[in-house]
Formats: sequence, C-alpha cells, structure tokens
Amino acid sequence: MFFFSKLFFKIYSKKLNLKLIDLETNGLDLQTVIGPTGKSLTKKILLLQNTIDELKISDHFRVVFKKL
Repeated sequence: MFFFSKLFFKIYSKKLNLKLIDLETNGLDLQTVIGPTGKSLTKKILLLQNTIDELKISDHFRVVFKKL
C-alpha cells in the first residue's frame, strides 16, 4: 500500500512541468487499515486520524493537473 500527501503532488507536478489544479481525497481511514481495536487504542487512533485528515494524507486521491 502506498500513501501520498498534498506536498507529494506539488513536488511531482513541478518535476513534470504541470500545474496542480485540483486535489480531492476521502482521506485514510485508519480503522479500516488496523481493524477492530479496544477502547483506549481507538481513542489514540482517532487523535492520529485528525492529524492525517488535516495533512490530507491518503491512499486515494483524485488529482487534476494542467500542462504548462
């Protein structure tokens, strides 16, 4: 599995001489990756999930580039 961030696409677009027009993601659902957990671990996962969501880190993106 690969994980990407908005910064990755900005760097990638510059290297390919493209302009990043739009980026959408559903994020990365840690509960799906890790599976069922106990109550205390679930609280920690939710804290980490908030950070992941704010940074727009995901395993699935829809990206639109424009050729320069």
